[in-house]
Amino acid sequence: MKIRYRITKYDPALRDEQGRYLPKHWTSVSDLGNPACTPILTLPAYLATEAAYVSAIQEGIRQVGCQQLVVTQAEKYVPLAEVKDQLASLGLPLTREEEEVFQSFAVGLPLTASQVPAAARLILREALWGELASVDGRLTIAFGYDYYLYLTLPPMPPEAIRRIEAMGLFVESEW
Repeated sequence: MKIRYRITKYDPALRDEQGRYLPKHWTSVSDLGNPACTPILTLPAYLATEAAYVSAIQEGIRQVGCQQLVVTQAEKYVPLAEVKDQLASLGLPLTREEEEVFQSFAVGLPLTASQVPAAARLILREALWGELASVDGRLTIAFGYDYYLYLTLPPMPPEAIRRIEAMGLFVESEW
């Protein structure tokens, strides 16, 4: 049996009856510095949240014990040069590993567990979009709009969920 977990920075207690998150909060890397967001998103705050999401993904990988994942869905919107310019303008220059992952990102691409953080950062930064799955099918990593992350895997033990929540994220298995 597998469970689909929704992992977000959004407190479920602040949703309305339809599940919409009520506060006006940032939903994208492009919100950096946007005065319409409360609080205004700073680069350090963005990077801390991004790091928490990447750590949550790594926790999922640890839980199933996989060493390799594969890209099951992939979309690229613009060439690498444009991505580099866009992200650099936000204070987020690409690392060499992120550039390599971006260049090769396509359905069927195998990724080691150590390459997944680079792919996840690129997806969270909207440089590309994709879904990943463990080779054995025990883990699926999906990304939704507005900074939503979905991990589908066998039930996580409470201590794994607590580790994710200790990073300031919310883990929901039913919504």
